[in-house]
Amino acid sequence: MDTINSYLQQLVVRAGSELRLEPNQIPFVTTSEGKTQVSTAPIQGGQISMMMFPLIPSDLRRELPTRNEVEFQFSNAIGNFDFRITKSPSGFIVSVTTLKSDFSPANRSSAIPLFTDNSPVEYIPENAAPRPATSFPQTYTPLETPAQTYKPIEPPLQTYKPIETPLQSYTPIETNTLPIQPNSFAQPPKVEDIPVISNENLENSDSLNYYLRKLKENRGVEIILAPNKEAILVTANDRIAITSKPLLETRILLLIEPLVTFEAKKSLSETNHCEFIHGNQFGKFLVKLDKTNIGICVGIKFAQLEERIEIVEQVDESKFLGANTSTAVAFNANARQQMDDFFHKMANMGASDLHLSATMIPLVRKDGRMLSLSKEFSAVSPEKMKELLYSIMPKKNIEEFERRHDTDFAYEIKGLARFRANIFMDRKGTGGVFRVIPSEILTAQKLGLSSAILDLCNLSKGLVVVTGPTGSGKSTTLCAMVDHINKEREDHIITIEDPIEFVHDNKKCLINQREVHNHTDSFKDALRAALREDPDIVLVGEMRDLETIAIAIETAETGHLVFGTLHTSTAASTIDRIIDQFPADRQQQIRIMLSESLRGVIAQTLLPKKGGGRIAALEVLIVTPAVSNLIREGKTFQIPSAMQTGKQHGMVMLNDALFELVQKGLVEPKDAYIKAVDKPGFEMILNRNGIKM
Repeated sequence: MDTINSYLQQLVVRAGSELRLEPNQIPFVTTSEGKTQVSTAPIQGGQISMMMFPLIPSDLRRELPTRNEVEFQFSNAIGNFDFRITKSPSGFIVSVTTLKSDFSPANRSSAIPLFTDNSPVEYIPENAAPRPATSFPQTYTPLETPAQTYKPIEPPLQTYKPIETPLQSYTPIETNTLPIQPNSFAQPPKVEDIPVISNENLENSDSLNYYLRKLKENRGVEIILAPNKEAILVTANDRIAITSKPLLETRILLLIEPLVTFEAKKSLSETNHCEFIHGNQFGKFLVKLDKTNIGICVGIKFAQLEERIEIVEQVDESKFLGANTSTAVAFNANARQQMDDFFHKMANMGASDLHLSATMIPLVRKDGRMLSLSKEFSAVSPEKMKELLYSIMPKKNIEEFERRHDTDFAYEIKGLARFRANIFMDRKGTGGVFRVIPSEILTAQKLGLSSAILDLCNLSKGLVVVTGPTGSGKSTTLCAMVDHINKEREDHIITIEDPIEFVHDNKKCLINQREVHNHTDSFKDALRAALREDPDIVLVGEMRDLETIAIAIETAETGHLVFGTLHTSTAASTIDRIIDQFPADRQQQIRIMLSESLRGVIAQTLLPKKGGGRIAALEVLIVTPAVSNLIREGKTFQIPSAMQTGKQHGMVMLNDALFELVQKGLVEPKDAYIKAVDKPGFEMILNRNGIKM
């Protein structure tokens, strides 16, 4: 406000007819002598927006997104002004004129405060003679904005028609049709060059011989290989998938590349189609390749029907497809049993995480430190590691991992615990991290949640955010709060998680738990759908992106209680993190919405506990009218001061929470100092109380 006040002062003192603010231009005042700059540097579009938003009346502010121009009057100690704000591609263009009846020479000197800069300004003494009437440029009119005098230039690309690529003329292969029609085999091409592959590796689906053998022993009509789809065996009566996961185009090319002759490659590049004969110990096969907009598609048929003779030798299907179960593809029962042994030893140690990496011994995290799982386990080879992890992965997660090289799921051992799993690929091979999710839900009383936090569970609407670094216990705290609501209220709760961690039974509330990628595609889709599912309370496991955060705030504004999590270290930084997710032109609007909907922020961190285990230090921000006003005005840097003076409302600073744990003898001072965000402030508290690290 200080900047816009200085501009208005100069408009009045210079007896100007108009103050002009344009993005990326130096502000100026139009006087009878011409234009006079009122600043030494150009002003940015974002600066203009921040100046104008507090001045625009609330009714016009709501209409601003749908209008190209608004006008209003504004009054302050300097005087009364007429503002006209026009939208442009680079930001707001502002034209300000004075309401001259309010600026007689007698009143002007007392209404204008002193300038804070060194700009040359003509001051008029209070007892000076009135300025001649000609000094007021009453014959001048404000400058018209460029948007009103110029017609926008249309992009030249609109006059050109996009060039169609050759692939757009081809139709993708439908799953219920064959890429090679039976009638195309009426006249097989002449056999010229028949490459033959050796009789090795017949039981490996990476070998083309695997598919040819399947075609022959099942008396099939055709094998279809298409990118991102399972290999399909077409028989006289059915279509059968003969791979457990979709084939990547690179894998298809590796299978076919050694067989394709030079003439076939040339035909494929010129006509997007080629065919040739391939022969081996199983017979002669007609291979057709079609280049489509989804990639290279391959069809394989017998060149002659009499080649379809039955192979007497029986093949063990489990060698190719694995033994399918309802939840996982168990390639090796022994591998799955070994994984269960890992989990049992981990639980017996009281560890929180299990880390499996190729070429490394299994490790666990216990009380925040990395330890060996057991001396009896040695380093695991990349091949063995993949076998171990695949033995407990659901089929859809195996497919996702093959495609993306990382995936998340939950694994449960009855009577022991659930485990949140992340499988990933690194330079050494496949690896995995498993977090223990206790079968027993920790109650709010066991966690020692304060009455101020439990009061947040009694709200009817608003947004409550639990924050902290990864592994700081956010899910455990939220679980305890949901469990408290489940015992005390009679409402409908919807949780959206990735994956589902704690399983809640219906007590007084009806609880629907949805898992991302299993019950819904994404957090934002599930959150949008939740508005039509009659919820009272919605829990969002992770507010990852702008759209999810925007829908969460909207849900809180429409009369629902929303719980969510973010990865921030303090309560004040959480508010900045939410606002910074949005574009600059929407941030002021989000500040207003957040100031009205946010009810509390809980920022927590875990510390090693004396004698073993870990304990959480909780920083608590309760949004009072004073805090709401700071959010609205963009003064989040003052929130820590408001928290220090708001202890009667249940607010707690992180340093105070850490010191309380040290004072009670629960944690070491050094461990608390390491976790402190404001380390100088925490060290001062320790010194003041005579505690040494």
